[in-house]
Amino acid sequence: MAATLAVASVTSVIQKINARHDSRASSRQEAVVQQKAARTAARAESAPESAQYTLYGKSMFKDGENVFKSGGNPVSHWVDLQIDETTGEASVLNLMDTEDLDGQYAKGIYDPESSTITIESPADTEDGDRFQTIGYSDGYPVKLVATHAYGIGYLENVDGLVMDVYDGGEKIVPRSGYTGYEYYDDYGFGSAIDVYYDVVLFRNHEGVMLQAKENSLDFGATYKGVGYERQFRIYNTGSEETDFIVYTDNELFKTDIPSGDLKPGEWKDITVLFTPDSEGDFSATVTVESDAERDVELSLTAVCLPDVDYSGIAEGELSFAMTPDYPWQMKEIDGAPVAMSDNAGIFESTSTLRALCTVADNEKAVLSWEGYYDPRFYSYDPFTVEADGIEIFRSGENGPVGGDITLGPGEHTVDFIYDKGPRVDAWNFEYGQDIVYLSSLKLVKEEIAQFKTETDRDAVDFGRHFSDSYVGDNFMDIPRV
Repeated sequence: MAATLAVASVTSVIQKINARHDSRASSRQEAVVQQKAARTAARAESAPESAQYTLYGKSMFKDGENVFKSGGNPVSHWVDLQIDETTGEASVLNLMDTEDLDGQYAKGIYDPESSTITIESPADTEDGDRFQTIGYSDGYPVKLVATHAYGIGYLENVDGLVMDVYDGGEKIVPRSGYTGYEYYDDYGFGSAIDVYYDVVLFRNHEGVMLQAKENSLDFGATYKGVGYERQFRIYNTGSEETDFIVYTDNELFKTDIPSGDLKPGEWKDITVLFTPDSEGDFSATVTVESDAERDVELSLTAVCLPDVDYSGIAEGELSFAMTPDYPWQMKEIDGAPVAMSDNAGIFESTSTLRALCTVADNEKAVLSWEGYYDPRFYSYDPFTVEADGIEIFRSGENGPVGGDITLGPGEHTVDFIYDKGPRVDAWNFEYGQDIVYLSSLKLVKEEIAQFKTETDRDAVDFGRHFSDSYVGDNFMDIPRV
């Protein structure tokens, strides 16, 4: 009897243990199911829905030809984006218009944690097979390309196209400097159909919807009494025409237009002008108000600094003025002071050092300069010198640069300008980080005989700029700064 009870007790214990185990297992399974459901719900809530988008950008080439156009051509194409809410797979179709599109989708992954869509490259990265095909043009496969540029028609491709997703999929912005489309012929040689930059994708809406690519505008370093401009673009991504008004909450920030209207698919550039009246930090909000459910708002920031002191490189009776672009800054190279351009890595920008001088009626003056032009790779970004608005010097080779100009009587403005255009992908590529600097800027005056007649004076004024300049050896070592 005791043995029977003992067996029964053991059996009972085992049954209880199994019951607890089953209960815990069931609870764990239920928790896993709930966690998966929660993750799926979160992904579904934050992921861009399967929707029609419109891609807006600027075309690097003129009318689709391999001819560079400064400033780019505005372009727009429809885009079909699908997100599998369970697997996170993203599919993109028709990022360019092709007549014989075969319905292929470029495949990628949507990551809700980083809010990105990555269109991955195929495993085979040899030329011609590096990118996913999204259609065909004239029998050639059209491939989705993420690329950087370092010259006219010279592109370096990136292995994957990463796009940031904003506002639950309302706005998608590629990270690569350029988003292009490329086809390959039977021999594997690539030819660019078109390359876009400044790209953004907006989800299409019924009704009224205005959007902007930017969330903020940073004016950076500014200087008292100088007007600085920054620009943003608003898009009508809805199906109805709408009127709008534009305003800021700080009178130091003004817009170039107070109001306007946009038809579906249209866009308009709005310029914000900031003129600081004192040194310090400034902020504001610019608002575009329309019939849409929500307004477009961008935060504005700026800092006003003391004027740059160029006395470390200047000799003679020179003064300087700050400019509304990116004034040169004082730096040191090997312990020596230099004035250096300040727009490295800033796309489509200029940086200017502006020197001022006055030459008396009985004087002539020679302004000479020495420095270094530093493109990290062969660059199409020019360094120029302008005297009273007349270009007197242009450099296209790296190495030492210098020259001088003879100035007649009068007031003169001499600008040293470094111009970074869209030819080089300034923000991502090391070739966009080049600079120009001046180590010496000297003004020497000399008395001359008084002019006998006013006619003689006019004749000299008409041709009062005479220059002599040089550029250095293209193979010299480039100083690192």
